[in-house]
Amino acid sequence: MLIRNIRAIQEAVRQNGSFENAINSRAIDTTDIATAGKLTPDLEAQFIQWIIGKQAALSRVVNRRMTSPTARLDEMIVGTRKLRAGAEAQAPTLADGVSFAKRDLATVEVVWPEDISRSFLEDNIEGPQAESTITQALATAFGNDSNDLFWNGDEDNSDDFLGINDGIIDIAKADGSVVDYDATSVTTVQAVLAGALRSLPVDYAALPLAFFLPYKTVLTYADEIADRKTVMGDQALVGGIQQATYFGIPVVGDAHLNLGSADEGVLSPLANLVWGVQRGITLETQWNARKRAVEVTVSARTDQNYVKSGAVVLVDNIEASLR
Repeated sequence: MLIRNIRAIQEAVRQNGSFENAINSRAIDTTDIATAGKLTPDLEAQFIQWIIGKQAALSRVVNRRMTSPTARLDEMIVGTRKLRAGAEAQAPTLADGVSFAKRDLATVEVVWPEDISRSFLEDNIEGPQAESTITQALATAFGNDSNDLFWNGDEDNSDDFLGINDGIIDIAKADGSVVDYDATSVTTVQAVLAGALRSLPVDYAALPLAFFLPYKTVLTYADEIADRKTVMGDQALVGGIQQATYFGIPVVGDAHLNLGSADEGVLSPLANLVWGVQRGITLETQWNARKRAVEVTVSARTDQNYVKSGAVVLVDNIEASLR
């Protein structure tokens, strides 16, 4: 694993005076350097926490651990007003009020390759803490890209990153059962939030909800509230967007929504949005003598989707003045 391998290399450098002597010394187990390994369960759990911990979406939505490449997100739909009066000695007409809709998670392998140079291992000032810094930095970067892909992925896009798999926005645009809210000509963020909330079917109103909007749109919302000469305005001015809510519903500013068209957002129950991870996160290392670097490769298999189409409100065409 990375932690053991880098620490062994650093210790050998200190004991042998140079990187070349360290590589050739008995202090380094070259089989450790050349082999790859799946993270231990404890380290894997910590690594995943580093991945999602700072992400606006991934830290809030459902994180599903998968044991196979696909997972079913079945929706059971139960009709309403199907009760009928009973009649003596007569069988009731079949209600036919239960139906099922199938949605899937289908994971795609994602890879982050990185090289750690010899000079870094020789000269870094962090000593034994370097491996922890490297691991956390890679996990944070991996998480940033995963959160970006969660929203903005588009398999039809020729971009090497965006084309990995479809994100929530692209899936929702192609789904005729999603509730669309067109924010064209809506001039305040508060009015956008009000329109989106009124568009949500009342069946889901009692569930824990969240608005996900472009970061700058939520910043504009905080400015709107801060302009009020009230305690609420003071709280917005001091607390900023971290405390932004609308009728008690968190209004989450996600910087990755500013990387697309920046005119789209989502309102949904948090339990409805799912990020799936198949198998364990792998972190593999390989010493490359010609490059004089340790090659580090982080990989996972991930996908994103939602369970109930009707519980997703896709906000579109947010005015440029609000973002």
